[in-house]
Amino acid sequence: MSDTLISSMGLKGRVVIPAPIRERHDWEQGTILIFIETDAGVIIRDRDGALAEVRRDLAGASLSQELIEDRRREVEAEVR
Repeated sequence: MSDTLISSMGLKGRVVIPAPIRERHDWEQGTILIFIETDAGVIIRDRDGALAEVRRDLAGASLSQELIEDRRREVEAEVR
């Protein structure tokens, strides 16, 4: 769903997230929110949503295997 709502920044940088957005995302008082700055703007995610996205992005990836392969390429380049 897409919606455009307006809020303003108050004292000490506080921003009120409009009620319809809080309700759709089940964000209640105390919910941890993460602000991700991108070239296109700022993305606001709750901690659980951000963690799920990172897990999806890393699914199937073997970081240790990638590091080993990178190191092998570096060694091969040094030997030449």
